[in-house]
Amino acid sequence: MTESWSRRRFLASTAALLTPPPARPPNVIVLYTDDQGIGDVGCYGSTDIKTPNIDSLAAAGARFTDFYSAAPVCSPSRAALLTGRYPLRCGVPNIVESAPGVVGLRGSEITLAEALKPRGYRTGLVGKWHVGSAPESLPNAQAFDGSFGFLSGCIDCYSHLCYSGGRGRDPFHDLWRNRTEVWENGRYMTELITEDQSAKAEPEAGRRAERRDSEMAGRGKDELRMKRWCVLFLALAWALFAQGKPNFSGTWELVLDRSDFGRIPPPKKSTDVITHREPKIKWKTTLLLPQGQFSEEFNYTTDGAENTNVSQGTTMRSHSRWDQGMLITEFDLYAKGPPTHFTERWRLADGGKTLINERVLVTKRGDVIQRLVYAKK
Repeated sequence: MTESWSRRRFLASTAALLTPPPARPPNVIVLYTDDQGIGDVGCYGSTDIKTPNIDSLAAAGARFTDFYSAAPVCSPSRAALLTGRYPLRCGVPNIVESAPGVVGLRGSEITLAEALKPRGYRTGLVGKWHVGSAPESLPNAQAFDGSFGFLSGCIDCYSHLCYSGGRGRDPFHDLWRNRTEVWENGRYMTELITEDQSAKAEPEAGRRAERRDSEMAGRGKDELRMKRWCVLFLALAWALFAQGKPNFSGTWELVLDRSDFGRIPPPKKSTDVITHREPKIKWKTTLLLPQGQFSEEFNYTTDGAENTNVSQGTTMRSHSRWDQGMLITEFDLYAKGPPTHFTERWRLADGGKTLINERVLVTKRGDVIQRLVYAKK
């Protein structure tokens, strides 16, 4: 039977043909934080914590005064946000155990990422996951195209070890890119996340540049080329600056000594006087200990040559080199028994007001990260 066309259906079909295609859907970015109170953000009245970027989002968009979470703790609230279901119904009613191979979010659950992908979205996750470490619960199994971060509840920001697995459980390494474990010992987690996202943004930036090139065809190409040469010059200048050799000269006071095993109480006073005339560094350390004052002096070169220093009967042999503004020194300590190896990474921060040493000590149980922070006097 031939279906008859009514006037109403004809008009509706014509209108559909003449309707312009929908605009490109918006990007969706969710920033999910643990233990953040309403008074911890500037746009909600915080005066001691500065959050200018979040404040600008509120100023340019909408600032809500009420929000309700499905749970007061991490894992169930995250699972509820991802699935749109109550934590009990999506299988994550409690905090998921921080351990390898733990089922959290079930593979049968439909997540926000899974709902967006048929609409043309690319999906990704960075940072903390904590809704399961079993294969079916991993971010890639839950429709995220890419992921970088940790699966447990928390990790040390430098060694990326999880210590919260429970009493009697050894710490375990927990840093992953998709399903592959990655090792970045001694590097700050926030900086790793920033590098990961910057690398992902470059291909899209390249595509935008190509689109701009085509739009500029026939008009203003000289101006575009000049701008690009300026950008290239600035990039080269920055690269040369990043490869520079900062000067560590000055008097420094130890303000923080922290390792994977917790915060180590610093001595009553620890002062380092550094004389740095590239490639030579003279380092004098003075410690005020309960048993009295103790001083040592060390000499290094930064050109890769071997340096030998002796401290309390222990011979220290080292090699130092520069890498993007950071002084990296490999040490071998010779006392009784086999030598002990560790690496130090020295860098300036806060405009030269802070000196940071990230020390990686190789032990039988794995690498131990120690972080020393000095303030300039």
